[in-house]
Amino acid sequence: MSDLALLKWATSRTRGHDNVDPADNLKECWGNGLLWCALLYSYFPEKIPLPTMTCKTEADHIAACKLAFDVATNEAGCEPYLDPEDIVLVQDKKSILVYLSEIYNLTRDLPVKFQASSLWESNWQKRQKDEQMARIRARMEADRAGTPPPMNVSGGSGKKQSLAEKMAAKRAEEEAREKAEQEALRQKLAGAKVSESPAISRANEREERERQERESQERERAEAIKKQEAEKKARDEAERQRKKEEEEAKRAELLSATKPKPAPTVSSGNVSGALSYTISGAGAKGGPAKKLVIFTVTFTIDGEKIEGTKEDLIVYIDGPSTPVPRTNILGGTGGAYHVGFTPTEPGQHWIDFVYKGNACTEPFMLAVKNNFNKTPDFPYTGKRN
Repeated sequence: MSDLALLKWATSRTRGHDNVDPADNLKECWGNGLLWCALLYSYFPEKIPLPTMTCKTEADHIAACKLAFDVATNEAGCEPYLDPEDIVLVQDKKSILVYLSEIYNLTRDLPVKFQASSLWESNWQKRQKDEQMARIRARMEADRAGTPPPMNVSGGSGKKQSLAEKMAAKRAEEEAREKAEQEALRQKLAGAKVSESPAISRANEREERERQERESQERERAEAIKKQEAEKKARDEAERQRKKEEEEAKRAELLSATKPKPAPTVSSGNVSGALSYTISGAGAKGGPAKKLVIFTVTFTIDGEKIEGTKEDLIVYIDGPSTPVPRTNILGGTGGAYHVGFTPTEPGQHWIDFVYKGNACTEPFMLAVKNNFNKTPDFPYTGKRN
């Protein structure tokens, strides 16, 4: 975007405020903190109390710049290129151009929530014309009197002008001449518009109404989308809470089933007593789903190992949702059996043993991980307590 187009955009977005003069250049006027607030007020009026703001001191301008820059960063996503104190004290044109371009690119698709009223535009144009004519008359009177035009309406000290003052006077004269030419061109164009046919005027009014209707529809769509997102967020939160409650209920149910029970009494040969078992081997700590898990279970009666065969042991394995259909049992020497199975899903697997027709009262639980080696929902491995 060219500098002239950027200035035109900034001017259009800073009009409509009695306490702020619209932007008329890309350098000095941006030391006014209220001008930055007016620019952002067009898009975020709820974040900036511009109608009640005043800037009478340098600290006021710095505070206003900080407010505007914070709104640009938090609401539009602009990078904080400028420092409020630096921009009030020294207006660097390149820095101002970069920041204005950033604001334009990030807000051009946003709805404009504030625009200058037609009454304000009419009064402002009249005021500009009166000021322009006053400068032209002052220059003409100065030319007739053979003196330079006054630098200040309130008068000067009468001292000899310095070189800087002379240069400033020359620049002011050139700016006045340029503005006079622009005003003449504007009046010429305004006269051409007056001569337009009523049909063209009606077409312009219709186009303006259509534009306002489109902006209203866009705002309504944006509000509807925001409402849908809020409802979806509420539904997701309710679903998350429901799942959490289900998990807690399941956990409580599992914990309630872990109460210790007396070990069964078993007779084997000439030995009888309380039956117990221990788990060992690499598979005792679980393993990944869909891969073979092997562990060793050793049975004892009152702490004494007992002899047996694989036909003496029956193993039942319940997965998180379905039982494991098949298990392999080897051994039996010295009461030690090697049990192998392939889990089909991750999660808790409860293993019950029936030894010589006697069911062990304490099932064993293995934690099976998923294929990506993530921790299951209940990462517990070992016998119930």
